[in-house]
Amino acid sequence: MMQPGFNFSGLKEQLGPGYDAFVAEWLSFQKVLAARGRAIVPAGRILAGLLERYGEQLIRQAVQLSKAPGWERAQALILAFEWLRDYELTDSQAAVLDTIVYTRMTKALRQQALQWMKDGRSTQEIQDLINALGPGRPIAPPPPTVTEDDVRSAYAKMLERDGWDVRMEQPTDDGGALDILATKGKERLIAECKVDLNRGTLIEALGQLTVYSQTFPQSLWRIAFWRKDASAEPVVTVCSSVCKFHKVALKETTGA
Repeated sequence: MMQPGFNFSGLKEQLGPGYDAFVAEWLSFQKVLAARGRAIVPAGRILAGLLERYGEQLIRQAVQLSKAPGWERAQALILAFEWLRDYELTDSQAAVLDTIVYTRMTKALRQQALQWMKDGRSTQEIQDLINALGPGRPIAPPPPTVTEDDVRSAYAKMLERDGWDVRMEQPTDDGGALDILATKGKERLIAECKVDLNRGTLIEALGQLTVYSQTFPQSLWRIAFWRKDASAEPVVTVCSSVCKFHKVALKETTGA
């Protein structure tokens, strides 16, 4: 079963019979990447192979759906692999390589830092180069302490308090899994849960609900998400109309 946090069911049609193999490779890549440091080059090797076999468009979609590693970081991983594939890293070099990959900078600066590493320049010199010429901003914020499982559980409790009979991760006809299916009397509700609501997660959730509504027609729609200023329960945006939902949710995320 795919780990919580992303759903590749939208790629099934493109991948066809190779869908399961791709998912397995992607999960392997993310497992390697999680170690960082010395794992950066092996992770870049896996990602470069996936890019060569499946093409940039599909890999960009996978990066967006899995929310990691982000396209800029993905390019940095591949670049690190291409420059250092036959290079044996010391412990201090592994640490500075982490900085090279996970700090926002131009491609030219990243290439220069990698070349300095191959030339045997000290890690302090490389760090000084990055500090002097790069903005030094992280590519992405640290992983959220709240997970989609947290949002799913919290929203399920909210529904149960309101008298709904709740079931989580219900199988659907397309082979996916609906986050929440709830019933109360003659009413039925389907919900997708996200850590936060932005244009990307909104489009993903709407797409999932559109597909899942074929298995559970005439259902109310919900998207549950954890607002950044919320500490106890997810803020829930509710609407049963796709068009109205899109307008309301985009207004909330953009402030328009």
